[in-house]
Amino acid sequence: MFSPLPILYVTAINKKKGAGQDRETNSYKCPVYKYPRRTDKYIIFRVDLNCDSPQKWKLRGVSLLCSTE
Repeated sequence: MFSPLPILYVTAINKKKGAGQDRETNSYKCPVYKYPRRTDKYIIFRVDLNCDSPQKWKLRGVSLLCSTE
């Protein structure tokens, strides 16, 4: 049910209005939550995870938890 993931280095940047994003087809936009309860209220950000089939992980509801426990 759990799998190790390398430590992610997270920074913030200002997003310019109208700037297009480079869409990578083999990446899953994985949500990162503050608490184990997965609601829109507790989502912090989304991270692009490279994988072979992003649809597979989306259907399984894969997410990351930002926790020190």
